[in-house]
Amino acid sequence: MNEPWGHYRQATGNRSIMVIVDSSDSAGNIVYSYRPWTLFSAFEHLGIPYQIFDLRDTDLDHDDLLSRSAIILVQHGIGDSLSSDEVHSLIDALHKGIGIVSFDDDAKTLDMLFRNILGFSKLSRANAASIVVDDSKHYITSSRDMGEIISFKRPVEYTSIEDLSPTVRTLLRSPKREPILSVAHFGDGRLVQFTMSPHVWLNEYLGFAEGLDDIFWRSIVWASRKPFCMNAMPPFVTCRIDDCSGSNSRYKRGEDSAVLGFRYIDALNEHGYIPNIGLFIDEISNEDSEIIKRKYDMGLAEFSAHAFGEYYEDGRTVTHFIYHRTHGVESTNAELAENFARLDYIYGRWHIAPSKVVNSHYQNPGLRALSYLKERGQTYVMFGGLFGKAYSDPTAYMWDQGPYGHPGYVFDNIPIPNDFQDVKTSDFFCAMSHPYKRYQDGKISDGDIDFLSGNVVFFNESEFNNLESAIKKAIIGIKRGLDNLFFGCLFTHEQRIAVLSSEEWNTILGSIDELTSNYHKIYKGYDYVAEYARNKCCCWISKVDYDSATKHISCTFDGRTDIPLQFYVFIDHNDSIRYYFESLMAFTDSITISVPMKE
Repeated sequence: MNEPWGHYRQATGNRSIMVIVDSSDSAGNIVYSYRPWTLFSAFEHLGIPYQIFDLRDTDLDHDDLLSRSAIILVQHGIGDSLSSDEVHSLIDALHKGIGIVSFDDDAKTLDMLFRNILGFSKLSRANAASIVVDDSKHYITSSRDMGEIISFKRPVEYTSIEDLSPTVRTLLRSPKREPILSVAHFGDGRLVQFTMSPHVWLNEYLGFAEGLDDIFWRSIVWASRKPFCMNAMPPFVTCRIDDCSGSNSRYKRGEDSAVLGFRYIDALNEHGYIPNIGLFIDEISNEDSEIIKRKYDMGLAEFSAHAFGEYYEDGRTVTHFIYHRTHGVESTNAELAENFARLDYIYGRWHIAPSKVVNSHYQNPGLRALSYLKERGQTYVMFGGLFGKAYSDPTAYMWDQGPYGHPGYVFDNIPIPNDFQDVKTSDFFCAMSHPYKRYQDGKISDGDIDFLSGNVVFFNESEFNNLESAIKKAIIGIKRGLDNLFFGCLFTHEQRIAVLSSEEWNTILGSIDELTSNYHKIYKGYDYVAEYARNKCCCWISKVDYDSATKHISCTFDGRTDIPLQFYVFIDHNDSIRYYFESLMAFTDSITISVPMKE
């Protein structure tokens, strides 16, 4: 494949999708397609088998169109690059069952390709600062609430269309009730038409991981011929608790505090969670260390050394760090050797192994700490800042943060300058799934992702324990991670749990269960989720075919995985869509799997 497409991980086969672009100068706006963190980043993160077809190089082939699962038009104004024969070929392919998803909002493209299908009578340009869910019963918008509003960071242009055919179903509308996302059947095929500019997928307008991702990938799944395969993250849900002291928490209130004897872990387990507990490790009582050992042995919790402790000295709080001296300041090798020897002794005394995912207090580990962590197999982190940078340092987030450049949704290796002390960038992987907000000064705030922050009486953040508000905030974190096909993560700090009774804590967890019951959830520990994410990112579908005679799917993966994975198989089922998983064993270089399609 010619540059600039050669570095993308593309796929062939009759269940791959064709992504049509034009990189010639005449297209005018192809710069959009070259930018990072846009549609092609999404295809790769979602594990969609796709191949880029560049109209700059050759004309569309009718037979090639018919040998795909779907056709995606990602570029504004692509209609200018299509001949009348190519337009007829696209419409014929749609009629014969090849789905089309169009992100091209250009009025000319709409008119020349889809006027007869959509049946509109008038086109004009407008801007919208938000869009509204107008149909929550369709598969594409089935995880949404009717009337739900998705707001943009800056207004997005769209083509206003009027008098749609009664056979067209509108799922999203502008605040003026004009169609933004419409779907239609045409012959045996399915059409999805977005009439808002594809600029909406750029970070300055909205971007991926900001509330539209499920609609993006579900549109492709709905339109595509089935069976349709994706190498995406399964719907894992996990939990992360920071600043943990257990029974010795100085913030506990009353004898029914949920922190006593780590009661909150018991409740999390009852609701399916396997939490990762970031410990103030010197503050753990002997009795609580026995609970830690029991939970560890049963696989019901993971434990990471967050910091040695957070002590009061002379009326002020002093944090005793492990992986760095203080905010953004590296420890010496002698200090680190002493710290890790101390950790090894404590873990040995407790007869547990530390979590593979490091949860470091106030900043990612310093660069000098990485060789110690690598030696111990602790090669995952749950914070997306650069190593040795404090959370409050905006420069901590000045790296690509794949796949989308988002500070809260990251599956990527964190850059390490000049292979520091024989540690390479490929050694440490960030797996994070939090709805952080992007602020103009470049900073992020844990207050945005901690579901109890601002909702409990800890440090007078609230006048009362506002359980309803806490539940709503927790649900956002879980739903957003699942919708984005990262993972759902329940996150808070133990100090805020300490001001809750066990009954209040259980009420929160029970309500979260109930209000996310329409989501498929697979509860796993953070260690497993991080290792799965790293391996998923190292392999991709390179070819996928379906034999309608034998009803077998043949799926070839390239790359590697060190652990077994699962890939999605979507099928049409009773006027709806469902999926199941097929297994992918560990492999290196390439593997082909042939499986019968399940009814």
